[in-house]
Parts: sequence; structure tokens; C-alpha cells
Amino acid sequence: LNDFVRNVIKQVQVFHLFEWEAVSVVSHYDLFSLIFFKSIFTFFTGGFFIFSIYMDITQLEYYNCFDELYQMFEAVRLTKRGVSNNRRDFPHYNGAIFGMVRPRFKYKGYDELSADSKRFPHIYEEIMRIGKIICPFEFKSVQVNKNLVCPKHVDGNNRGLSLLVSFGEYTGCNIVVKDISYDANCRPVVFNGALHEHYNTDNLQGTKYSLVFFS
Repeated sequence: LNDFVRNVIKQVQVFHLFEWEAVSVVSHYDLFSLIFFKSIFTFFTGGFFIFSIYMDITQLEYYNCFDELYQMFEAVRLTKRGVSNNRRDFPHYNGAIFGMVRPRFKYKGYDELSADSKRFPHIYEEIMRIGKIICPFEFKSVQVNKNLVCPKHVDGNNRGLSLLVSFGEYTGCNIVVKDISYDANCRPVVFNGALHEHYNTDNLQGTKYSLVFFS
């Protein structure tokens, strides 16, 4: 079933120029809704039929592949996000960005590998390995957050879908999207963060890392 989800999302990404959104929350176990999503659009253009299926929010299966990455994070010091290098209204936290990014000060016309990827190449390789396992769409960047309790926000600079997954020795701090709370502990949640406001519940206990895969 997860391979089916992966193929569907790839088709969604191919026709990303359309920003229609579905009207139902789809469970990983609800195959009927997964196939139809209550949002199947068919139209004819240029001699071709294009079938476009769009989901709203989907939670994938449980993955047990984060133990090694957790130990890697615990052995390093991630960058402190404060007033000068943090999002407005976000609390201070430690984090990193892996993968391809736009240069912060002088755009060269193309993206380049992030400084954190170069600083921690072993972590970068492990994150990319995990991404190939759990992420059902093509991504170029991965945001890492440690013990971050996000306020309500949208990711206006992201394009298309995002995948969020958390891991560590913690409880609480669920992700809330469209007033529905999801426990993302080793169970990825896929949604459009640029369209839907989301935040964390303020009840974190323990050490939590989150990965956000996006383009």
C-alpha cells in the first residue's frame, strides 16, 4: 500500500501546476478513500488525458529506521536558532538544514549543498538514505528541528507537499494540521505546509528531533 501512495504522490508532483486540494483526511488503512480522495479530476488537453489525484493530509505507516540518526544527532551540536537566524515568532531552538538550499547572501542562479550537509556529511548521507525509504515524493531539502514547539504558521516558501516525521525519547508535541492532532513519532505525516496552517501541541517531554522533507 505504501508503494501505491508513493506512486500517487509522484503523479501529483508531476502536475504540480494545479493547486486543487482534496476534501477528506485519508488514513493509511483506508484504501477506498486513498484511491478516490474525494478529489479526482480528469480533463483533456493537447490530445492527452491527464489524471490528477490530490490528497489533503495523509499519515503513513510506522518506520523503525531512526535509531542510528538519533545517536548521530546526540553526538553533535546543532546550530542555535535565535533572533538573527530564526523565523519570526518562533522560539529559540537548535536545528539544521540538509540538502540543497538557495545561498543566503548572494544567489548564484542555482542552489547549492547546505553548510550543514558539508559540516556533517555522515548525517547528510543518513538523512538522504532515510528519505529514500520514507518520503513518497521528490525532495531537495530537509529541515531538522530539536525540541522545537512550533507556533501556528504556514511554510509560504515551500512548493507542494512536505513530509514531517519525529523521533527520539519523548512524549507529546503532536503536529496539528487543520485542527487534527497527529502523533508523528516514527509515523510520517504528509501535507501541504504552504496551504495549511500547522503547529505543535505545547506538552513536550524529553528529547525530540523532527525531519521535514520539502522542495
